Amino acid sequence: MIRVKITTSNIIFFQIYFNIILKFLTVDLRMPSAISYFPDMVTLLLMCCLLSKNRKINRIEQKVLLILFLFFIEGALSALFNGVSPVLFLWSVRNQMRFYIWIFIVIFLFDCSKIDKLFQGLNRLAIINLLIMIFQYLFFNLRGDYLNGVFGSYAGGNSALNTFCVILTIENVAALLIGKRKVKKVAIAILSMCIMCAMNELKFYYIELVIVIIFFIAFFMQRKIQKKTWKRLIFISVSGLLLAIIGYKALVYFYPGFYNFFEKEVFLDYVTRSYNSSTVLYINGIPVSNRFTAYNIVIKYFLNSTTKLLFGIGMGASEYSTYFSSAFHKKYGDIAISGYQLPQVLLENGIIGLCIFVFFYLFIYKIMNTEYKRIITTKRYLFMISGITAVIGLFICVYNSALRIETSGYLYYTMIALGMCRKMGDKYDSNED
Repeated sequence: MIRVKITTSNIIFFQIYFNIILKFLTVDLRMPSAISYFPDMVTLLLMCCLLSKNRKINRIEQKVLLILFLFFIEGALSALFNGVSPVLFLWSVRNQMRFYIWIFIVIFLFDCSKIDKLFQGLNRLAIINLLIMIFQYLFFNLRGDYLNGVFGSYAGGNSALNTFCVILTIENVAALLIGKRKVKKVAIAILSMCIMCAMNELKFYYIELVIVIIFFIAFFMQRKIQKKTWKRLIFISVSGLLLAIIGYKALVYFYPGFYNFFEKEVFLDYVTRSYNSSTVLYINGIPVSNRFTAYNIVIKYFLNSTTKLLFGIGMGASEYSTYFSSAFHKKYGDIAISGYQLPQVLLENGIIGLCIFVFFYLFIYKIMNTEYKRIITTKRYLFMISGITAVIGLFICVYNSALRIETSGYLYYTMIALGMCRKMGDKYDSNED
């Protein structure tokens, strides 16, 4: 009989894996949708553990807490002045703030000496998920958004798959750069993710792959590095671009309609038309948005005064759930603003809230970059993961709203917190070779 010791680290492990397969349980296995709220109970339990002791926070943690506090206060004041229902405001707090609480849970309660075990499991899960997706493709005739493996067969499931793939890409590149993992294993891992995203019609992943490489180069360009690391960096850059091209070729193989996607006229048409349409559609006289037109639509139609432009229409004003919906969502939900996180933050919190929101991710990247240059230990592996994950999160927030949902959020914000973990273990105290 296998016995699992109940520790805060193991509960964090459970939270990550459970949320990855959550939609598979509710959509494919048709378990009650109420289990979607179980992760909230786990977070509350760990928050109680976090608050059970008088913990001193360092200067970096104080700054992170201050940024998040400012975002919350700005949103609360905006909701108050705009007369947003307390229920909608609290639901918005639940959707966003639970992950910020989760950052501090991981910082104080997760034992980073177990991080290798976590990433070994996630990389194995990627291979398993690819096999499941191939099976679904061949025998269940699933295509596009519905082809997600353990992430669930539903439209929109690819947002969680994308977050999963880009995080594992970041981890594998970081592991290769410090000599923690061999080239063969990293190549297999990233290639498998390229194939998964091709099967799923995830075009954005290949752009993210290039962005990840660019920011890794930026990480290293600011300090003197060893010759062998330069060789690895050059190898990763060339290999990454090659894998992105191979992945795109695979995408065209599965979905021939994307053959000329990056041609100028086709791409411009794609970024100006309405979401999921070949033209511009209108709802109540307002054009249905896409990832690039959403900002102008929000400013032109909804933030039409100086006060609203600065503070938004109120935190929670566009929220909805299975049980209730805001008046805004009932009337304008079909224009798809809530499908993209940055435009929704702009809508509800205004330019001030959006600036605070963006600054948080840039601050994490800056701190991890600074710590990377200051501390010459194997902990730099974690600094790279946290820093690159933070900045790639902004691109994810442009692309979709994945970081607001359980299936992506808990994994993503765990990665954000790794570089600030208190419980490091002996393995992250030794110098690099």
